[in-house]
Amino acid sequence: MNDKVRIVCLGGQDEFNKKMTLVEINDDIFVLECGEKSPGITRPGIDYVIANFNYLIEHKSQVKGYLLTHGFDANIGGLPYVYQKVPAPVYCSDVTRAVLESFCEHNHIAINFDYHMIHATEEVVISGHRVNFFSVCSSMSHSSGVSLHTSMGNVILLESFVIDNNADEDFLHDGKTLGKLSEEPTLVLLTESRYSTNLGYTNPKYKLIPLIENAFKEAQGRIFIALGVPDLYNITKIMQYAFKKGRKIIPYDNESMEVYERFAHLHASYKNIPTNSVLSLDEINRVSSKDALILVIGWGAKLYHKIALLASGENPDKRFALNETDTFVVGLTQTNETEIDAGEAINELYRANVKVATFNKKEFLRMHASEEDLKTIIALLRPKYYIPVYGALRELYSNAKVALSMGTGLNYTNIFVIDNGDAVSFDEGKAKLIPHAVLSGDVYVDGKGIGDVSHEVIEERQRFSDDGVIILAITLRESDRSIVAGPDIQMRGFVYLKDSEQISKEVNKALNIVVEQALKDRTRILDEKIIANNIHETIFRLVRRLSGKSPSIIPFVKVLK
Repeated sequence: MNDKVRIVCLGGQDEFNKKMTLVEINDDIFVLECGEKSPGITRPGIDYVIANFNYLIEHKSQVKGYLLTHGFDANIGGLPYVYQKVPAPVYCSDVTRAVLESFCEHNHIAINFDYHMIHATEEVVISGHRVNFFSVCSSMSHSSGVSLHTSMGNVILLESFVIDNNADEDFLHDGKTLGKLSEEPTLVLLTESRYSTNLGYTNPKYKLIPLIENAFKEAQGRIFIALGVPDLYNITKIMQYAFKKGRKIIPYDNESMEVYERFAHLHASYKNIPTNSVLSLDEINRVSSKDALILVIGWGAKLYHKIALLASGENPDKRFALNETDTFVVGLTQTNETEIDAGEAINELYRANVKVATFNKKEFLRMHASEEDLKTIIALLRPKYYIPVYGALRELYSNAKVALSMGTGLNYTNIFVIDNGDAVSFDEGKAKLIPHAVLSGDVYVDGKGIGDVSHEVIEERQRFSDDGVIILAITLRESDRSIVAGPDIQMRGFVYLKDSEQISKEVNKALNIVVEQALKDRTRILDEKIIANNIHETIFRLVRRLSGKSPSIIPFVKVLK
């Protein structure tokens, strides 16, 4: 009897990050990736955005495992929240586990995952199904692709990879296992699309060392290098290079030190770096500026905030105060999600009068598959069907065009560009696209709350962010119709400081007029709601006339008997 196979994308299609793909074999569901994405500036107060996983909740007994191929937050950041409602075994490498545990600690989440540790290249059997993990060269060490065996052929996912046959063993491209898999029929191949519009191979443009050699040569004092936690490849290479050049490595803060301590013992390449080359924060004063390399490590937009605080002198540890002899290397590639934060941080570095080294998107690439990387994999595996995944819509289409141009039998009938919620089913070797097969969308994570924040709350926060808020408080006494406390007026985020004093005076004057009128009218009792409504209407019209803005007006009125 032939297997029935269905592939469903819940996240990552026509968007960046928040990756989640389901592979269903008969009645069993395998979850490939379970990530998150940044909420952006349009969702104030939200920590993370994850995929709508109601479908998994409804079919939780069928979920046989989470197969995590990389330790990026885009791949694992949603799991702590999904796992609480849909527990299942977690298959991942030691590095992916370390990142997941670090993510949970950072977000104060305590979960005992049912870990099943796998080597980057290993075959396991899950619920009777053969599953192959194979190493891929990625910026996160011990990353893998995954192949699920079915009676019609293998279902293979490759994401965040480059072709590099000379990489270290911690970042190995496992052509040998891929060659063995190519000897079996490939039912469907899913590959990432992020760099599908890039010509050529990504290698060697993801390597930072050639770009910073001049910075090392010309540096007059300390060298600061900012790197993202997921870029373990360049973190390890820079540490090796710093040791070679005789510089001591000093992690910038506890987070940076934690990354080193958490991952050092998991990498063979770290063995080439003597432990006395990495100093603690307390040892910084015993190293001359020309011998110091400061590693500034963090996650996404938060790393840019860290850089901006350091550049502006608002960082807590003043031992790292920047000066004109310092060199600051921003070893990050800007993305659509981080462009604003990156611009602000880099501007602050220039204001600090340090030598700044940054790299554009043509010079320095992240470790994603470009056109020739994709062609190499397609030519090797020769899939019967092809599904581009994980990227903006134009990147998904570009990936499809790459496959179409290969002359390997892929055409408009067996290449599927799908959206979140769509499914492609395979039965008796034939494929069928099912649009909107599963409920999809965004779920907001706010603190420890999952999906508790409504669009109305987001819109209210956005109004606060755009136009600000005025909070007015006053306490009255009914018996002698007097003011007991206040008025207290707090204005936030809607007017420049130079204009605030005059507007505050006008607001205070108008507030007193409304309250005095209520106190004088002895024919009515002092009603808190009526007085608050009158304050709201009066102050809103006044501020609108004076500033042209429409801040949220929040009056608090208390009447004592």
